[in-house]
Amino acid sequence: MYQETIDLSHLPLEGLRLERRVNSNALKIREEDWESQGDLLFELFLQGNAGKTLVEGSFAAGITFNCHRCLERTSLDLRRSFHLTYVARDTAGSSKEEIELSANELEVAYLDGQFLSLQEMLREQIYLALPMKLLCKTDCRGLCIHCGADLNEVECACPTEQIDPRWITLKKIAQKEN
Repeated sequence: MYQETIDLSHLPLEGLRLERRVNSNALKIREEDWESQGDLLFELFLQGNAGKTLVEGSFAAGITFNCHRCLERTSLDLRRSFHLTYVARDTAGSSKEEIELSANELEVAYLDGQFLSLQEMLREQIYLALPMKLLCKTDCRGLCIHCGADLNEVECACPTEQIDPRWITLKKIAQKEN
């Protein structure tokens, strides 16, 4: 399993540039509705020290999933660039009150020590790159709720108008008046 940590207290003044290809067997993510596929490629540039470290990076990874609408097995290439700031956690001065974060502060992460786990950081970025709905194509029509036919491939003869049974009496009254 891929595990790499960076000692932030020993970063060179000019920064540290990393480029890696992580084999798919070394970093495999399996979730209920998707799993990683193929190698993970990433580039990082780290600058700073254990108190505050700036990270600029990008990655490319692949996933396979079942479409949320039609259940077809599909692949998707994920690509993401990111900018993060890691700061040492202020354990003595931290307060318990709630504060509102600005957009810039959302890219700030806190570290409890001087080591940064690249595996955890990349795993988080993969999750952030996932679309809200995993679809085989943007205009996927899904499955018919009556017969289960894949509406991307066939037109079924099932009724398209669905009436809530609680409104049937009201519909009968409206038809009598017309």
